[in-house]
Amino acid sequence: MIWFTLAAAVLTWGLTALYIQAMTARGRLDEPNHRSMHATPKPSGSGIVAIPLILGLWWLSAPGPGDLNRALIPCALLLSIVGWIDDIYRLPASKRLITYLAVIGIYLALLPRSAQIFPAVPLLLERAVLLLALAWFVNLFNFMDGIDGIAGSEAAAIGIGFVAVSGIAAPGASLALIIVAAMLGYLVWNWAPGRVMMGDAGSIPLGFLTGALMLELAFSGQLAAALILPAFFCLDASITLARRLRAGHSFHESHKEHFYQRAASACATHATVVIGMLLANAGLVASALISRAHVILGLIAAAIVMAGFFMWLSLMARKKVPA
Repeated sequence: MIWFTLAAAVLTWGLTALYIQAMTARGRLDEPNHRSMHATPKPSGSGIVAIPLILGLWWLSAPGPGDLNRALIPCALLLSIVGWIDDIYRLPASKRLITYLAVIGIYLALLPRSAQIFPAVPLLLERAVLLLALAWFVNLFNFMDGIDGIAGSEAAAIGIGFVAVSGIAAPGASLALIIVAAMLGYLVWNWAPGRVMMGDAGSIPLGFLTGALMLELAFSGQLAAALILPAFFCLDASITLARRLRAGHSFHESHKEHFYQRAASACATHATVVIGMLLANAGLVASALISRAHVILGLIAAAIVMAGFFMWLSLMARKKVPA
């Protein structure tokens, strides 16, 4: 397994470098606008090289992904392709949403009947709820990819947390470790100041893959851990969306109102916010581990970590950048 994780890091690093060169030579650069968090043009959509690599190495690293994850590879590939097309040609939001719902619905439909969180609940009802929940998670992962280093760091943190909670022998452990390694290779180019962005080609399938890992935890009886590990992305995106809807804004319109965006804008550095997020994620991993034995204590610990982190983000957002 160690060779596949090393290959994921090295190959993602190298292929992302080639992607940057190719897109720059063709002039395919994402130009900053008043809603952007980057100040200079840079290529977007590098997820189109990272995601197929992650999935291919995962397939090679294990004797098949198993019943729970069999549909992940084609579904994640399709999401990456659609995301890359959107990165380059800008698809209508309605078409993107319909595609995401269809792909996620296919994945859930192909899961074995034994994959259920609450056996007392009718399977069709639980799958319908999971469809909405996973579709929201996929989209919020995309919404949260707004500053250098944040999406890659979050995916890596969730992958580490999954292995810590489930153990190295879990069906999804090899996928989680390969995601971690690939994101380390990607972050060489995306750490602030980043030279490339993963775009929808990366953030959408990464949200799908990490969301599927959280479902694996939930199906195995670790629902609390599945809720704890991605808590920061879920809370920031959900609270921000609720505020925007209350103000009458469109839910899919680009903006710079997330907690992490306001903090990064005020302190004029993306890295500071991402490092703070990584420390908070370390607290969430510890909370998830606590939840294995004491669910309530784990949830309380996670709530304390998140309350402290959001207070820190709010304080950072009030800072004045020196002129």
